[in-house]
Amino acid sequence: MAKKSYRVSQRVKFNGNISTINFTYECDETEIAGLVEKLAGNVKVYEENVALSSPDGATDVITGGLPVDSIAFVHSEAKTVYVGGYNKPIVFKESVSVQELRSMLKLHKPFSGSFETQLPDEVYPKVGTFGDL
Repeated sequence: MAKKSYRVSQRVKFNGNISTINFTYECDETEIAGLVEKLAGNVKVYEENVALSSPDGATDVITGGLPVDSIAFVHSEAKTVYVGGYNKPIVFKESVSVQELRSMLKLHKPFSGSFETQLPDEVYPKVGTFGDL
């Protein structure tokens, strides 16, 4: 089997304290299945999608862009959905404006349950700073 990158998110409650542990592991599907069997608590595994990922050798150097600390998807009846980069801003390309980002994300359906087919009433990207990288 071919190796892939897997992101593992483990949620545990110990002595009343809830912790979430995230790690990335590169292996094949049999190996990740064996590892996950041994983990305690609530475990979710996310598989790398190479079709959507940057090509091998792509540069990670940036000289600017649009740093966004979080994005709030608001619906009048559903619970607000937040997306963020775990205490680091998500950096969009320099050519992306806040208005363009809002317009695009207003067409997304981030809600679950009875609201999963509905669009947000409003989208609020919270612009951050490069100092938080």
